[in-house]
Amino acid sequence: MFKKVLLSCAVLTFLLYGNFVFAAEFSSDVVNSINGKETDKGVIYVKNNLRRVESGTGDASIVTIIDVNKKMGWVLIPGEKVYTKLDIGFLLNKDADKADKKVVGRESLDNYECTKIEYTYKNIAYGVLTQWYSDKLEFPIKIVHNMDGKEISKTEYKNIKMRKINDSLFSIPRGYKKK
Repeated sequence: MFKKVLLSCAVLTFLLYGNFVFAAEFSSDVVNSINGKETDKGVIYVKNNLRRVESGTGDASIVTIIDVNKKMGWVLIPGEKVYTKLDIGFLLNKDADKADKKVVGRESLDNYECTKIEYTYKNIAYGVLTQWYSDKLEFPIKIVHNMDGKEISKTEYKNIKMRKINDSLFSIPRGYKKK
C-alpha cells in the first residue's frame, strides 16, 4: 500500500505542473506509465482548482484530492477509511520556475487541439517534461518526462467527458480518520 501512496504522490506533481488556474469541469480515465510499462490506471475529476484521482481497486484503492487554492492535498485509503493530509505548496510552480518553457507545436489528441510545450529543467539531471495542453480544457491531457532522451514516465488522459462535477467528491467522507 505504501508503494501505491508514493505513486499517488508522484502523480500529484503531474497534476500540479503548469498553469491550472481555471480548468474546465471534466472527468477522464488516466493511465500512468513508467519506463514504457503501464503502472496505474484510474479516473480523474477536475473542477476549477480541484482535482480528485481514484486509482486501484478494492483494498488496494487510493484517492488523492488536491485543492490548488489551499495548496493542500489529501490521500485517502478507502479500504481502511483513513486519510493523510499533504502540504503541496512546495510543488506549485517551483519546478516550472526552474525550467525553460518552449512551445514546440500543436497537435490534436482525442479530438482536443493541444499546444505542445517542452519544459527543459535548468538542472539537466531532471530532464525534459513535455505537455500536450488542451486549450478547451485548460489542462494537459498528456505529459511525458524524458531523461537522457529516454521516456521515463507518461500520463495520458483518455475518454474525457466535459460535465458538472459534484463538490462532494473533493471532501473527505464522514467516518474517515486522520493517519
